[in-house]
Amino acid sequence: VVAFTAALCCASLAILRQQGLPSLTVAEAGGSLDVAPEVMLVSRALVFTFHFVTILYVRTFGDLKFSIGYKPSLGSCLKNETVTFRGWSRLYTFFTAWNYSLQTVYFGLAAACSAALVFGREDLISRTHLALTQYAFEICTGCGYVVTVMVTFVIWPAKVKDRMPHDLNQVHNVIMHNCNTMETMMEIILGRVPIFAAHCPLGVLWGCTYIFFAWARAPTIARLAKENGKSQGNGGNFVYFFIDWTLPVMTQIMCIVGLLCVLVVFYLGSIVVRQVVLSQLRSGFRAPRAPCSSSSGHSASTDGETDDSPLCSHCPRSSI
Repeated sequence: VVAFTAALCCASLAILRQQGLPSLTVAEAGGSLDVAPEVMLVSRALVFTFHFVTILYVRTFGDLKFSIGYKPSLGSCLKNETVTFRGWSRLYTFFTAWNYSLQTVYFGLAAACSAALVFGREDLISRTHLALTQYAFEICTGCGYVVTVMVTFVIWPAKVKDRMPHDLNQVHNVIMHNCNTMETMMEIILGRVPIFAAHCPLGVLWGCTYIFFAWARAPTIARLAKENGKSQGNGGNFVYFFIDWTLPVMTQIMCIVGLLCVLVVFYLGSIVVRQVVLSQLRSGFRAPRAPCSSSSGHSASTDGETDDSPLCSHCPRSSI
């Protein structure tokens, strides 16, 4: 199973390496077709700060008493446990926090691009910076949808049905599981960072990385269970039953493939969402762009589509 997961990682890296770094520009990463760069800078800086404060709050205040449930019906040899997470372990044990933190990184990188546009210092933004900005956006958009859908419509109802204690209804959890999707939707509407189908292996690589992390952390979570004084004696514990290493080999592979397929589907789904949203905005809200009044300016697209090139100094900005 480990070799299978490692092979998926290697294949994903090989595909991404063959494609090379994306050709994202500072204008695309930091600007917008609808609002000024100053608006993008302020909005992204506010979201980044909000994320940072949320992470510190979850890290600092309170302990999380988490009930772990396994699936004997699938062949698991582990028994249900209750584990208390404190500090950073409360955050980064969970896939949700991984994606929320990556989204924080994205908004920080994107805000820097917007600041470069505002202050006329595009030369400070490197090609690597732009590549990381695009990769972070592509991963956290698709994976953010996975987190929102799975927690809201699968995990939360299952815990309520099984009468298992949870804190998913607390404000910080609602923020981390639902506001993330609202924030990426804001970026899709206002921003210009694209999502490429060819970068789909990013979702697979991100999921595989978390699986390896969860396997490496399993003995530590088993030790945390013993601190409660009621440990079942598991050699390793997992907050998600589908990465349980005691499952039969074929069951493990099916669970991992299923998880990665979900990530791929939602990654590709994020492309569809972006195209649908932008097409609706172009047809319903964005007025056709008038020809530029400057002698060297650009003109409106002749095929009916909105011209996505950056506005020059002579072109009025949309009021949207």
